[in-house]
Amino acid sequence: MNNDTGDQSRPDRSHLVIDLMPDYITLQNPETGERYEIEVVQVWCDPHYPDAHKAPQFRRYVERRADEGKMVLVRFNSRDAITLLAPRWSADSQWHEKGG
Repeated sequence: MNNDTGDQSRPDRSHLVIDLMPDYITLQNPETGERYEIEVVQVWCDPHYPDAHKAPQFRRYVERRADEGKMVLVRFNSRDAITLLAPRWSADSQWHEKGG
């Protein structure tokens, strides 16, 4: 795709495909009710390898997207997905998976 994905394995080995088209999700502040859109990168994960998104090289890619203010949506099919939150997005500086 570009130099930023040079550390990623081919999709037939990583079981992940990074979608080139950006997408957006709407978040809502639970305290103020304010809603805002945030850009997400969609990544399609082979449902036979549901933990493929935990590979260290892919997590580094996700961290680089977080540094750009983007989140990653890992899709297993047209219905099932998780939002993968890099440590910079959480108060406890840990990885989080939302949805399922």
